[in-house]
Amino acid sequence: RQRDRDHHRSSRHDDDRHHTSRRSERSPEKEIPLPEEEIVQFNPEDVVLDFYTSDLNLTINTDCLSASNKSNDALCFLWAGTRATYGFKQGKICYEIRITEIIDCPHMPDSEKEKYGIRIGWSNLYSGLHALQLGEFNDSFAYTYSGKKMSKINDELSEDTYGESFGLSDILGCYIEFGYNDDENLINISFTKNGQDFGQAFELDKRKFSNDDDDDNANNENRLIFYPHILVKNIKFECNFGQLETSWSQIKNDYIFSQNIPLDE
Repeated sequence: RQRDRDHHRSSRHDDDRHHTSRRSERSPEKEIPLPEEEIVQFNPEDVVLDFYTSDLNLTINTDCLSASNKSNDALCFLWAGTRATYGFKQGKICYEIRITEIIDCPHMPDSEKEKYGIRIGWSNLYSGLHALQLGEFNDSFAYTYSGKKMSKINDELSEDTYGESFGLSDILGCYIEFGYNDDENLINISFTKNGQDFGQAFELDKRKFSNDDDDDNANNENRLIFYPHILVKNIKFECNFGQLETSWSQIKNDYIFSQNIPLDE
């Protein structure tokens, strides 16, 4: 289990920001207190939604296991994504997503083709922390609410029919299989809906993630570390990375929830 610990999002209380007072000695203005920020506490060894690799228009709740995009005014037109705090490179790993609410945006015009949506899947950090449009940047693999699979490898975008469409209250299982030996060259990604297995969505050759022109071996190795990734538009969702005693749906044989993978793996 791997974690990128070198990224930080600035706080409005950072020391390099200063407030200049405009109060007059003759007519002092009443200070307006800033609202208190919610304190987020979680075990740093837990697999949770990552504040530091999420879009600014995504609201992650204090449990770090549920979230939704901001949908007021023009924000309802925008997608918002996030990864989990840890990535993986071996074994058979899974996590679950449950759609808890579809957000109504009454001011959205009828001409808008996608009033809401969600994509779930896996990605690495090869395209950078800012790359959060799952399925549209290199090395990202998604199952979409419309019953399709989306991916992009080496700048080639692919979209095909897969599984079924899904929506409110549905439970989606996200699976990735690396194998346990260095000589196993394939990565398999698959998905389920309410326990129904749709079979293999993506079969990836590990050797394609090694750039022969890149002398940075660490960068090549990082391309083989994949993170749980969710992208939403006007949807609220919650995650089960393995913190619950029981799964929400039937889990495929031999797969382990991401939370239960030892840190040294």
